[in-house]
Amino acid sequence: MSSDQALASVRPSATNVLLRDHMVQLAAWVIAVETAIYSVPLLDPAALAALGVSRFEIPFVATAAAAAFYRLNRIDDRDERRFWQTLGAGSLMWLVTVILVTVFPRTGSNPARDAVVAAGYLCFYVPFLLAAERTPHLARIAGHESTARWLSWSGLMLVSLCWFAYFVVVPIAIDPARSDAPLAAGPLFIILDVMIVARFVSLAVECRSPRWTVLYGSIATAMGAGLATNVLDTLVARRLVDLPGGSWTDVIWGVPPLCLLVAFRLRHLEWPSAGSAATQGESTHGRTPATVAFLLMALAACFPLVHFALNEMGMLAPAAETARNVVALGAMILAGGMSIVTYRILERQRAEAARAPAALEERLREAKKMEALSRFSSVVAHEFLNLINAIGGYIDLTLDALGADDVHAGHLRRAHDVVRRTAGFTKRLLILSRGQPFPPTAVVFNQTLQDLMPEIRALVKPPATVDAMLGSDDGCVAISAGYLREVLVPLAANASEAMERGGTLTIETEWVELDPQQAISRAVRPGRYGKVVVRDTGVGMPKDVLAHLYEPFFTTKPKPRVRGLGLATAYVVINQHGGSVAVTSALGVGTTVEFLLPAAPPAAPARAR
Repeated sequence: MSSDQALASVRPSATNVLLRDHMVQLAAWVIAVETAIYSVPLLDPAALAALGVSRFEIPFVATAAAAAFYRLNRIDDRDERRFWQTLGAGSLMWLVTVILVTVFPRTGSNPARDAVVAAGYLCFYVPFLLAAERTPHLARIAGHESTARWLSWSGLMLVSLCWFAYFVVVPIAIDPARSDAPLAAGPLFIILDVMIVARFVSLAVECRSPRWTVLYGSIATAMGAGLATNVLDTLVARRLVDLPGGSWTDVIWGVPPLCLLVAFRLRHLEWPSAGSAATQGESTHGRTPATVAFLLMALAACFPLVHFALNEMGMLAPAAETARNVVALGAMILAGGMSIVTYRILERQRAEAARAPAALEERLREAKKMEALSRFSSVVAHEFLNLINAIGGYIDLTLDALGADDVHAGHLRRAHDVVRRTAGFTKRLLILSRGQPFPPTAVVFNQTLQDLMPEIRALVKPPATVDAMLGSDDGCVAISAGYLREVLVPLAANASEAMERGGTLTIETEWVELDPQQAISRAVRPGRYGKVVVRDTGVGMPKDVLAHLYEPFFTTKPKPRVRGLGLATAYVVINQHGGSVAVTSALGVGTTVEFLLPAAPPAAPARAR
């Protein structure tokens, strides 16, 4: 089903939903009562004019604010629910400000009261600006979305405060006696209306969802009605239009909250289930760094344009011209600088996110490589271990038959040692083959590493040194002490050989909590992990060596010093226990091996042996 078909099919149901909605029915009663007050001469026009527009506006605004939160808990999506909560908070601030205007009417020159009222209306507009940046129609798949949102929010808050200072604070501060805050605040509200309408119209155009096109469009329509009333209000304040108070024209100011109420109620409209993403409104395209930076740059460019336009029309008081010049220049510099910083931050995050799939592909290649090796080594290792155990058994029988002083006993004992070492090597092959299961177990993380430190220090020969920075907490990780030794001891031996001329082997531990985005980049599940960092200051490795790092028997050492399986065992052990390994190295810099081990419940942890 196309977007046009979806929109066409939903129009009749939209009318039915609105007619049956309790909040719309309540608004209809408010309209009927307001119309009766003005149509039937219950009060004379002078009395109506004395009451003021704000009193008759309160029921409309209150109905819109109630509609914002009515059945809000039925929205399952968290981002969408917060979007409507933000708009509801703005509607409540509108209601509070209208009540404030009613309770404290303007009598003569009262700069403090006018500033508070203007600030109240600013608190109504700002949530609408912030809600637009939530973009609930976008699927949250990119980690930089939250950063982009916070940066755009910061820019919008900065610009809004600068406009408030420009139109309200500066005139009151320069000349309180002559300041006319309502007259000065009119352009402020018009600019904020234009910003909100433009943002929601752009969202309605760019989103691929008919549902969100309607919702964004209805909010833009509501704020467009507010823009029209603010323009009319400014014209009346400047005596360019004559609208006598107490007449039916007072009802015009009730149109924006009614339009907003309709926008709030349309969110519960049932959309056709056929179609899927294009119809239901799930887009996976986030905001690019250039988009967010352009938004902030456009806001920065608005200041000089508006400033020069108002000066040309003579709408600014000459006494405050210098101060307004300073505010406009400062706002332009701050918003422009923020756009540059925003672009650099988001572009860096975008580049990091683009590297994540490449890292996952590399891990997939390593996994396929280890899988191919496992199929070969599984058969060889099992058969070879059986033969070695048989040879060892015959050696034991022969040693029992010979006397302790027999000349051949020493040779047989040395042969028995060779058989034992060969059996140990074969068991490591079994680990690589994944034929040997890992039973569920747990060890006290830092305590187990502390127990291994004497053996590691013995492996690292002078002039190289060992520096251990281990935590003191007693959390457990899901691995046995024996397998943890299988990982750390070969790493220490390799580091010692890389630092023959001296250096430092540093072993650090800490607990980390991985969110879903971080977990994806490490190919593990989200959650708590014990992190071990093994860092040496040795000769390091070039990129072509790093590409073969996990291959068994690959080495750049001379033949007599070949150690066999190397990091392949560590890679398999850590990954089979639900963790991950990451290695970084460069020539002349050293090598850093970082591996994660999932946290385990502290119930009956295995002690190190």
